[in-house]
Amino acid sequence: MKKITIIIQLSFIILILTACSEINTYSGNGENWIVEFHVKPSNDTGEYEATIKYIGPGEPPEVIGYYVAGNHGTSSGTKDYKDGILVASYICNNCHTIHKDDEIEVKITWGENEEKFTLLYKNK
Repeated sequence: MKKITIIIQLSFIILILTACSEINTYSGNGENWIVEFHVKPSNDTGEYEATIKYIGPGEPPEVIGYYVAGNHGTSSGTKDYKDGILVASYICNNCHTIHKDDEIEVKITWGENEEKFTLLYKNK
């Protein structure tokens, strides 16, 4: 029930943000993870949000590490992973603009495991 509530809340937030301004979405997946990366560009800053969801076998890990890299810069961290979904947000000042044809590299680590894949622009 918690997972459904979180997904509904995230969908609602994304819907509101989309109505207010342009948001570019990049997505991709590996064998164990799906990532959506939402970019709200502006003149000198960018607002970024990565939604990371476990799709692998068994229970999701309790802690994950993530690394997201592209023309905009990099973001990384280690977070407690609860309810099968993680949302990581940040704001970048004086960063490069991400273009629709840019690729964003993602690396997810958990336990002794690691998965890398590329996010591509997703048309709405």
